[in-house]
Amino acid sequence: MKNTNKIIKVLLFWGAAILIFVPNASATDPLIINGSFEDGYDGWTNSESSIGGLWDIVNSVTVTHSEGDLIFSATDGDLMSYYKPGRGGECFSMQQDIALPESAASLSLSWDMFYYNKALDFSDLQYLSVSIQDLGGYTPETLFKTLPGADLYTPTMQTYTHNIIDYAGSNVRIFIDGCSGYTREYLYVGFDNFKVEVVEAAGPPGWDQGKKKGWTDSMPPGLENKDKTPPGFEKGKKSGWK
Repeated sequence: MKNTNKIIKVLLFWGAAILIFVPNASATDPLIINGSFEDGYDGWTNSESSIGGLWDIVNSVTVTHSEGDLIFSATDGDLMSYYKPGRGGECFSMQQDIALPESAASLSLSWDMFYYNKALDFSDLQYLSVSIQDLGGYTPETLFKTLPGADLYTPTMQTYTHNIIDYAGSNVRIFIDGCSGYTREYLYVGFDNFKVEVVEAAGPPGWDQGKKKGWTDSMPPGLENKDKTPPGFEKGKKSGWK
């Protein structure tokens, strides 16, 4: 159940009463459709190579490693997304468009992910990337990318979190892409639990219903030019103010 408790504060700033909106609880309605892949790829658009690589839905992935098998399992629910490489020399992508609320006090995107690179390094032919795009395909921000010299694998499913408040009020695309460019030196990747956490700004009780008596969302007219509070305010005469 969504927490509707709201907290308010009034501060004195340069002699004026300023209304402070304290963030409300996180919104509970998911902005990402099927972020945990329990319904397959419903809500997502995928592309894969024509030479054998494919996107799959699995419970877990086992990758053979020199020090023992690495097992990567779903982190939210029973299923996860997995790109199974083919013969190498292939690229892949997955994406979903979402609408971010304009009134949020904070927005964060998080997801769980593993990757395992059998090649000796990352390059333009062997990489994994997660980015924010506009709906035209322009990329204003890359949230994650395996650059040359990066760790070749994650030992477990890892959680990645990024602040995306700069995109509040926008329609954006979550875009995952990569390449497994070397024959028999594959890049394995898996994802689960994509979600956007929204913390909404909240006003005083009843503010959303127009109950604003005794409140102002800005200084009284001319007050900013007088460099003082309303008459008697500092002596406790706060009628009409809270």
